[in-house]
Amino acid sequence: MPKRPELTDESFYKQFGSEIKRDITSKDKDIIEDIEEDFPDPEDFKRKLIRFSDAVFQVSNISTTEYIRAVWFCSLYAQGKSQLECYRKVFPERVAKKKQGNSTIGNSASMYFNSMLVQAIWKQVSVADHMLFIDTRFKAYQVLEEIMDDHMASKRDRIDAAGKLATLLKPPKETEVRVNIGYQSKEIKALEEKLGQIADLQLNQLQIGNINNRDIVEAEIFEKDDE
Repeated sequence: MPKRPELTDESFYKQFGSEIKRDITSKDKDIIEDIEEDFPDPEDFKRKLIRFSDAVFQVSNISTTEYIRAVWFCSLYAQGKSQLECYRKVFPERVAKKKQGNSTIGNSASMYFNSMLVQAIWKQVSVADHMLFIDTRFKAYQVLEEIMDDHMASKRDRIDAAGKLATLLKPPKETEVRVNIGYQSKEIKALEEKLGQIADLQLNQLQIGNINNRDIVEAEIFEKDDE
């Protein structure tokens, strides 16, 4: 796999400005530099700003600063922090100004998370995670299926396994969202199309009972070269 090019400050701001079709102000640059301190790899946050930039065009009258803060919020939430923790971190001035209790701030955090801008970004984050951990989920499917089909297991365990398996098999609500990874080559597009065809075929075969989850996990997608 080719190593992705280093993202310098100059190349980042040029690409970021091009993606959102705006000039990046010195104020926005200062905000980004402050936020980077929350990330072990500062480049990671900058790449997120580029990757999820479609959200800027999905919601009207959104400033660059609002977009940056929304990506920051979603990034923290994806790390496992609560909505309340994320809101306190991203909007300390709002919390200090209103002097709200945790309950009221929690409501504000929930409202912010469900705002159009944050949801436009979060849907892309959740789809990206859905694809990133697909191998882990297949292993989970296999374990749950084994428990569900194990007649030596208790009825309660088999029912719980079946329920969890049904939940895991649900894809993200916005599977149609386009995740912008920064570049698209002919090879990547061809691979995406091929994987989509394979997934559709496997789902069809799974539904009619010709294969099970173990068959999908153990299937070889690419033919091996003869040695």
